[in-house]
Amino acid sequence: MSLHAIIPAAGVASRLGRHAGGAPKALLPVAGRPILCHALDALIACGISRLTLVLGFQSQRLRDTLGERIGTLAIDYAYNADYASTEHGFSLYCARTAWERSGLPVLFMDADNVFEPALLVRLLTAPQPDRVLVDPGMDSAVHDEELVLGDAGRVTGFVRGRARDFADCVGGFVGMNRFSPAYMRRLFAFMETLFAREGRSFKYERVFHRMIIEQDIAPAYLDTGALGWVNVNHPHDVARAEALLARVAATHPSPHPHP
Repeated sequence: MSLHAIIPAAGVASRLGRHAGGAPKALLPVAGRPILCHALDALIACGISRLTLVLGFQSQRLRDTLGERIGTLAIDYAYNADYASTEHGFSLYCARTAWERSGLPVLFMDADNVFEPALLVRLLTAPQPDRVLVDPGMDSAVHDEELVLGDAGRVTGFVRGRARDFADCVGGFVGMNRFSPAYMRRLFAFMETLFAREGRSFKYERVFHRMIIEQDIAPAYLDTGALGWVNVNHPHDVARAEALLARVAATHPSPHPHP
């Protein structure tokens, strides 16, 4: 499939504490394999052949683990040298040069998600070129979840909080997105201006939000269709992710030729 996957993996797994073992979060063992490798399985299964991984914390350790190619998936690397003082919005920006070399539509996704492979297929086969996945069933008891606001199929904003507190909430933000080359060009140009003006400490959801507010450039949203996913941020999320993978393996067993 002619898509350029971009995955930011520069940060420190601070919320996982000792469970991360001092390693990059993307290498956290989940069901016996690094968490990122489960996502790479899905990319390969969908025929995606190009990945840019944005590194920062312990970058060489990640690069040594994954190498330059896994099966049909070629991997190149971008670097956020200021990962300790910036957010993953700037990590996405660090992939700009790598993306400009391909100019392809982009699959942009988090490194710490475990998901049913059918969820990626659902995103990639949706008709609109610019889409973010939302989970309409997510309503955390705490206020630290990223939520998507929307109207008539378009995203109107990103907020933190509980879904029940926002009448126009269409679901929790999954962290899996598909963008056209036109959107990526405008996104990177907007980032350049925003970071020069206000600094680089923006999560990428906040960048998307500001682009909607300031330039009226909004993607569409697509619900998960009740397909499962887990964002692994805390120790208890590991068990949830492993349970999801066990359910997937029971119905769709497949070999794992890489770490």
